[in-house]
Amino acid sequence: MAEVFLIMRRTDIPDGVLQVVDLWPNTSSKNYIYPPGLGQTGYIHNIPMLPIAGGVAAGPPVAATANLTGVGAYLIGNIDTTAGAGSPPFTGAQADTAAAGLSAIAQAGTVLNIAAVDAVLAGVVAGTSLAGGGSTGVLTELLSVMAGAGYQIDSGTALSDGAGNFAARSGAFVPGVYKQLYDTGHFLCSSWNGNISLMESANFEYDGAAGAAITTYSATGNLVVP
Repeated sequence: MAEVFLIMRRTDIPDGVLQVVDLWPNTSSKNYIYPPGLGQTGYIHNIPMLPIAGGVAAGPPVAATANLTGVGAYLIGNIDTTAGAGSPPFTGAQADTAAAGLSAIAQAGTVLNIAAVDAVLAGVVAGTSLAGGGSTGVLTELLSVMAGAGYQIDSGTALSDGAGNFAARSGAFVPGVYKQLYDTGHFLCSSWNGNISLMESANFEYDGAAGAAITTYSATGNLVVP
């Protein structure tokens, strides 16, 4: 089964309010066939966009001076800012700018494939890409972070070598409430006429305002269209 990602489009809906409850196995199921950790039902999470610019020292080495989380943390921990190895990681401000650009794509409901991601990254620093050169980014990881998976770089972590160049991946995924979803038959049914379909609709209403609440992406960053 391929991974799918539900990413929040709107900014007026609090985190953890919307739920998908028509998938299977239900997260509350407790049996030998579907352990609780494999449950598919759960909450939709806002894109984690905490700014990291104030938590990064220029160095060298470039280093985290606070615990860094969210999309910006994933980018600064995995991006080498050229088409080849041996250049600095993003600065905190650059990572925040790139994170905002990626978030804008998801909020517009458009394709977020590797080409679209690389265009955003190269728009911040020319030649930069998610997985090219020395970068260690993975598209499905990035999509999962944007969908609410926890990613953290601990305070004091070096983000570059002693010369200030990106040397290796920094940070790691941390346990949390994020549920990885898969394109099962129940997922397709929900996309056709269930919870997911309702939240993707331009007519979806929350607190008196209408507009699509989520964008659904495949593992390649293309839109999932039932």
